[in-house]
Amino acid sequence: GDFSLGLGWFLAKGASRGWSQGKLIVGIRIVNHSHEKPGRSKALIRELTGKPLGSIPMYLGFAWILRDSERRGWHDHIAKTHVIKVQRLDP
Repeated sequence: GDFSLGLGWFLAKGASRGWSQGKLIVGIRIVNHSHEKPGRSKALIRELTGKPLGSIPMYLGFAWILRDSERRGWHDHIAKTHVIKVQRLDP
């Protein structure tokens, strides 16, 4: 349905390129260890595996960002991604 279509667009266009509408607004991008676009496989791992695992228990995987020296949540560690600040995003 509509959810599948939206998720498909997000993963194909946004997450695999390292940005979403919200990330565009705040000036951040998701990258791999080489500071390149993460690609579809890392985006799928980050969004569909890492984020659900990070929300159990009590969103500890997201709170981990506050303690991590690189400010990476469990979803970033699982997918081997980083979030960086950028001046301008080229979707």
